[in-house]
Amino acid sequence: MYYIDMMKKEILNMLKISGGLLFGLSLLGCIQASAATIYLNNFGSNSGYVSLNGATVGWNSYTSTTASPNIVDTSSAASTSTSGIFTATGASGNLANVNAPTSANTGTGYGFVTGQGAGTQYLAYTSQYTVDRSTYSGLTLSWFEGDTAVSSASAVVQIGGSWYISGAQATPTVSSYTTFPTQGQTMSVALDTATWSSLTVNAGSPFSVGSVVAIPTGNITAFGLFIAPGTSNSTSRFDNFTITSSAIPEPSGFILWTGIFMSSAFGLLSRRTKMARA
Repeated sequence: MYYIDMMKKEILNMLKISGGLLFGLSLLGCIQASAATIYLNNFGSNSGYVSLNGATVGWNSYTSTTASPNIVDTSSAASTSTSGIFTATGASGNLANVNAPTSANTGTGYGFVTGQGAGTQYLAYTSQYTVDRSTYSGLTLSWFEGDTAVSSASAVVQIGGSWYISGAQATPTVSSYTTFPTQGQTMSVALDTATWSSLTVNAGSPFSVGSVVAIPTGNITAFGLFIAPGTSNSTSRFDNFTITSSAIPEPSGFILWTGIFMSSAFGLLSRRTKMARA
């Protein structure tokens, strides 16, 4: 009976230890699963106007208007009349690029598109990084934007060769490029909870937004923004396009620490049992 009571006490002690350690392991898992930036482009520039598809940017742009509905590639443009990167202060933070080309400057530079007439639409995107959705979960696409007239902006992603567009959001207005850093706002779209529609993108044909669809599984091979400037000549500015995720904790690490705990706990139980019998 004495030994049975001792065994009960040791089992209770072991459970107390296991509870504390498992609680610590759960905290460790939460830390591992905290939000992580897996892509960031700050559109940095050192001089004048730079094209979106320059070596230090790596984005592309397509444009259409009511008068010219067929999509035109404007990626190589670098002037105030179309799209590009402008050397001026953008979003705060001086953030370094992540999984994007080394930026020419972390302190200045932002992307922009300018209205080309009534019904202007822009698709600005990049395929320079593939988001592996088997590794990352809880994906959020965000960017800093400010436009000279209220415009609409959506996130776009390409999965399995097809494009998908999120529901349009009204953009904040800024009086000029000098007030963009203070009057612009961060906009965001959660991949799993946003409303998505199909988007047809074929050079030489109009953009076509289809019906609402469920976002499919698979890696994201391209991503960016779909912007409709609010007036025929208004300018939409954007900066710090970012993708964040909740990283999936590595099971191997959890199993390792669990094994260490179990070995330690049973070792402690064995030692105490031997001491009680001595």
